Amino acid sequence: MARRKTKTTTAATPPQEPPVAALSAMDERLAQNAREKIKRQETPPKREQDALRRVTARNEELLRQRYYRSVPKKHYLALAGLKTYGLTKLIGNGFPASGKIIDLYEVIRWLHVEIDRLSNQVLEVVESEPASPALERWREEKARLARFDRKEREGDLLSRESVRESLQNMSAILRNLGATIQRHHGAEAHQLIEEAIDDWERDFQEEFGNNGDGHSAR
Repeated sequence: MARRKTKTTTAATPPQEPPVAALSAMDERLAQNAREKIKRQETPPKREQDALRRVTARNEELLRQRYYRSVPKKHYLALAGLKTYGLTKLIGNGFPASGKIIDLYEVIRWLHVEIDRLSNQVLEVVESEPASPALERWREEKARLARFDRKEREGDLLSRESVRESLQNMSAILRNLGATIQRHHGAEAHQLIEEAIDDWERDFQEEFGNNGDGHSAR
């Protein structure tokens, strides 16, 4: 079998922080008014409270991004469960952490590039091996997962969890409607609706509950 050319992924541009929504000067003024009222133990009006929430969320996001960009090396060692010599070995292989401060954006980008590179190397070795029943099953499963991934990306496949959540929401709406019907038309009408919903949910479980691929067919 011909050896498959290994794909490599390179970071074309430095990793960027996710954009932070810009706030108007009016929001800033309203938020400041809310802070002053809170200091005076007064309750700010809703408009000022909403502006304060937006400004606080924006400030927290900016602070979070600053912290991600400047993690002390000792903190990273604790998070990663590494010793200094282990990190030094990684740095020798290109790991972006040569200073006292570590940029998590750079680290995560590097890790994903390495994972992609190593996985391609593994696939190249595996697919160059002589055919065997186990290898053929692995290839079939790989192709099956690729089909699921493509269909999900194209919107032709829904996860069971998303379908189940939607149906649960619909069931709750119908049960609330049943309670209203009971008040106007009696318990018998309400019972009919409850039984119909139970049948519906049971049919769904029988149809999709044991689908081992984790997805629902369209």
